[in-house]
Amino acid sequence: MNVITVIWAGVLEYWSIGNNSFEMPKSPLGPSLQYSSTPIINKVLWATDNPIDKQTQFIAAHSIIDMLDHFDLIASIYDRLIGPPNTGRLRQLLKLPTNGWLLDGGGGTGRVSSQLNDLVGNIVVSDLSLRMLKKAQEKAISPVRAHVEHLPFPDESFDRVLVVDALHHFCDQQEAIEDLLRVLKPGGRLVIEEPDFNHKGVKLLALAEKILLMRSHFYAPEQIRDMIASCGYPAKIENDDRYTSWVVTDK
Repeated sequence: MNVITVIWAGVLEYWSIGNNSFEMPKSPLGPSLQYSSTPIINKVLWATDNPIDKQTQFIAAHSIIDMLDHFDLIASIYDRLIGPPNTGRLRQLLKLPTNGWLLDGGGGTGRVSSQLNDLVGNIVVSDLSLRMLKKAQEKAISPVRAHVEHLPFPDESFDRVLVVDALHHFCDQQEAIEDLLRVLKPGGRLVIEEPDFNHKGVKLLALAEKILLMRSHFYAPEQIRDMIASCGYPAKIENDDRYTSWVVTDK
């Protein structure tokens, strides 16, 4: 089956379902949320008396057009398409095991964090793609649909925070880092894995994603480190021998 066939099948499946909604189970970390999807705009509807809050306002400013939501289209094949993560490296960088909570920011299907299930107490995956989150829910991890820039969790909720190959997809990288650090507990660790934008191959990838209208914004690891430093936390950079970098900070 070629790539065009796979994408077209995903498009047909997506539009055949139409409007849908479901309610995630209530998490001890925050309010129960009702998640809804329409063929035009994804929204997060808060289970509160006052829906006009920062999260709602942010979504209004960054509405997601489903017809351009590439991740909804490839959710059913995403894990096979990307392949398994380097769990050994992530275990080392995250200082696992831990009995605490891990947040997988922009974690989609839970492809990465589900492989760490035996090394942490609980896992929450946040993402915007409804179909990706449904796949995460099948892996027995808790999915939450939200912008990473305005996470629906109290301060200092998580012992570990992980972002793998997702920072460049966020609407505002600086705001995302600020909120990821907000929900991280003192003594906790944030690990961000990204393609190293210093490599020509990654720059070509960034160009391809722009052509595909994926709204990506890639940053070099030094720039990500500086974003973290602007929040008051020093960070270190680790690289592999190919195209991946990790930016790590402790709170």
